[in-house]
Amino acid sequence: MQKIRCLLVDDEPLALDAMATLTGKIPELEVIGRCKDAVEALQVIHQKKIDLLFLDIQMPELTGLEMLRSLTNPPKVIFTTAYREYAVEAFELDVVDYLVKPVSLERLLKSINRYHDRIRTNSNDKQGVETDVSITIYSDKKTHKIDTSEILFIEGLKDYALVHTKSNRIITRQTMKNFEALLSS
Repeated sequence: MQKIRCLLVDDEPLALDAMATLTGKIPELEVIGRCKDAVEALQVIHQKKIDLLFLDIQMPELTGLEMLRSLTNPPKVIFTTAYREYAVEAFELDVVDYLVKPVSLERLLKSINRYHDRIRTNSNDKQGVETDVSITIYSDKKTHKIDTSEILFIEGLKDYALVHTKSNRIITRQTMKNFEALLSS
């Protein structure tokens, strides 16, 4: 499995630490760097290959929105902010997702699934070919990346779901409605 190379950008040290802790729980994410402002992040983006940018909006000197607008070929972006009012403007910039702090692991996993959907869509547009599809689920303090071709069926158990694959079974707190949304896209 190829890792997703991430850059975390936030002017608040505690928020940066919290996002680093959350992303550290997802094995497919590789944090390439942590930046305290957009200016520093721009330098890193120009020096290293970044697949996914976790970007705060309200920062000194240059906001996350301004930074994103300044890039000609930006990496995929997930905004992480305390402000709901910028969501429409953010989605107009074609971001993958918009997370409002504090971010939960479950919500972050949904964002990573959206990232995969976006990558698949871009790949299919370029190739005109269907690619393997996978989903990421959280179970028993672990994340599991499962190819949808491996899923035999998913069983609903009140507030849980039991995912039956060709090789094992995984119980998760994700609901059947969540799986319907993930698998229909």
